[in-house]
Amino acid sequence: MKKYINFVFLLFVCPYSLFSINKSDFDITEQHSLLKTGTAQTIYNYGNHFYRAEKTEMSLITGGYFTIGTYNGQSASDFDDHCGITFGHPYAMTSYPVVGIDGSWGKFDELHSSLLDLSPLKNHDTLQVFFVHNNIAEVLFQIISLQKGETIKIVLKIKNIDTQKHTFGSGLILDPALGKWGDGRFYINNSLVEQEYFIEKSSINANLEIRERNSAAKGMGIKIDFNNKPDNVIIDNWPNFYYGRNPEFGLLAEKIYDLAVKMLWEDTSVESGQEISSETTVALVEPDFSAPAFISRDYPPQTGLSLINSDKITLNVEMVSPHYFHVPDFHIIGNYPNPFNPVTTIKFLLSPNSVHVKTKFIKIFNALGQLVAVIDIRNMQPGLHEIRFNGQDFFGNPLPSGLYFVFLQVGEQISTIRMTLVK
Repeated sequence: MKKYINFVFLLFVCPYSLFSINKSDFDITEQHSLLKTGTAQTIYNYGNHFYRAEKTEMSLITGGYFTIGTYNGQSASDFDDHCGITFGHPYAMTSYPVVGIDGSWGKFDELHSSLLDLSPLKNHDTLQVFFVHNNIAEVLFQIISLQKGETIKIVLKIKNIDTQKHTFGSGLILDPALGKWGDGRFYINNSLVEQEYFIEKSSINANLEIRERNSAAKGMGIKIDFNNKPDNVIIDNWPNFYYGRNPEFGLLAEKIYDLAVKMLWEDTSVESGQEISSETTVALVEPDFSAPAFISRDYPPQTGLSLINSDKITLNVEMVSPHYFHVPDFHIIGNYPNPFNPVTTIKFLLSPNSVHVKTKFIKIFNALGQLVAVIDIRNMQPGLHEIRFNGQDFFGNPLPSGLYFVFLQVGEQISTIRMTLVK
């Protein structure tokens, strides 16, 4: 039995770090001053607002990036207290609105150059970003706490302030992470969606829910509804939305491993003085912790596992021999500041096991996959380390602005993060 348990850990824990995208560089909170990359100063520079109701919390930072989490939760149990609803709560950059203006689509900070214009405001139970784009459109994005936080309403309005007709569209990317460092499972009329899926406007009358689990006890849950239905809803993996990959449906559809939901109100012609509006509601549903033992991912990846059960019975967990349990030889924490210009500090951890590994490097690639810099860390001892990267290539030439990938290689294992150079 011990061998079987550890086989499960190897199968599900290790591939997460080796093959999936490390989203820690999009999680900009500094929690417990250890687990995050950095960044009370980054938050301060970007501007942020936070609101707490009886049941939920929400945050908004410059650019319209938002998070939602629970405070007291929906149930009398404490299992759904202080949990995530979206990734990275209380501050992260993986859930956000998008807008289309005359055919150009993007996030607020992709379309509008002044970050100062995109700073958030707070008005009682409402957090919002408001800006005027090119004297053509007024854009208002709001997240509103209702019913003691049981429901969060997300509103996006675009008004034509020009004298001529323009084309506007809007969308919302929601990156669920229910529970403790969990993800989410998407259900349509109680049927689990296991791969990329497209819902047309005519089918959006269905009951759309996201649950913490796909087991008999589904854990926490939220229901998604609309005041005015989007033209389509796409269920896909978050990296695909980030990279702009077109999803495949039917036989070629990709399995869901990092759930994200995109709601899209397509381009429409708007006369002078008129506006378009989209409203999405995210409401808590009664959680289901009915299993004799409910497993909660109460850990950052690679650090542990918490077992809890609905009857508060203590569960004894016996540590198994290292012969069967693999301890990662490294953990890349992130870099700060991020974005940076031109110097940033890369922070990483080497475990005692790494002392026997000869191959240890930090490699930096550009967005085209070209290797631009290598840092030799073979002589570094186990422990927490910080290394300054000066934004230069092999030959000492300054690197151009753009997205870069940091690969921490220890032996045959690799961990990655992204960082952005902005000049």
